[in-house]
Amino acid sequence: MLSIIVQGPLEVDSTLILSCIIPNFTGAAAWSKENIAETTCFNDFCIPSRHQNYTFSRNTSDIFVTIDPLSISENGTTWTCYHGEDSTSYTVFVQPSITTNQPPTEPSIPTNQPPTGSCQEPYQNIGKGCYSIHDDNISGDEAFASCTDPGAYLANFETLEEAMFMKVFLQKNKTGISYFVGGRNVNRYLSSGDWRWIKHGNATKMTYFAFAPGQPSWSAEKGEDCMFFYANDRYNFYNVMCDNGHFLGGFICEI
Repeated sequence: MLSIIVQGPLEVDSTLILSCIIPNFTGAAAWSKENIAETTCFNDFCIPSRHQNYTFSRNTSDIFVTIDPLSISENGTTWTCYHGEDSTSYTVFVQPSITTNQPPTEPSIPTNQPPTGSCQEPYQNIGKGCYSIHDDNISGDEAFASCTDPGAYLANFETLEEAMFMKVFLQKNKTGISYFVGGRNVNRYLSSGDWRWIKHGNATKMTYFAFAPGQPSWSAEKGEDCMFFYANDRYNFYNVMCDNGHFLGGFICEI
């Protein structure tokens, strides 16, 4: 049974991500809008969009459509995800920008996320977090030791929404640099590994699995236990060796 998860505010000029969860993905899956096919996704890629503000991607169990920016013309449109004989749909309702003569009121801010613009340099708001992106050319082990600001740590993307916001941000920046994050395999001797988010000495088990097709690929001998957004594959997650002198990249700190 297919399901669609919506990530991002439904407001004009925002970024909206629709994630179609496909248990047991095989063959091909597709997105259509208003019954017009927009893309088909296979095991390792999606056919690029003919629209500049649509981006399609996939991982081992999901296919995504990213609409950026979201325009008022999307209001009332229905997106449908297909896989085999199964399908599910979602209708987009966009809130227009409203200008009034009322004086602005101070918005309430949830305590579990930073308010927009609250990050102090060199950190910046991306999605709901505060991140500092570094273009250094270092190993995964060095990356874990490089977030030295008080309270900082190598970035954890504990929800798929957080990961997709960062992925889209990196795709737009087009630095060509891969970036290490705080995911690590803590037991290479298990057949599927044991992937955790490492933060201040705590190891939180990953609740979703968004590696690129064919990833993670490792053996106990190779020890490909580190994780980065891989520039050469549209910033999908890859696992790599932590310190062998070859897999080098930048890193992302979170605070």
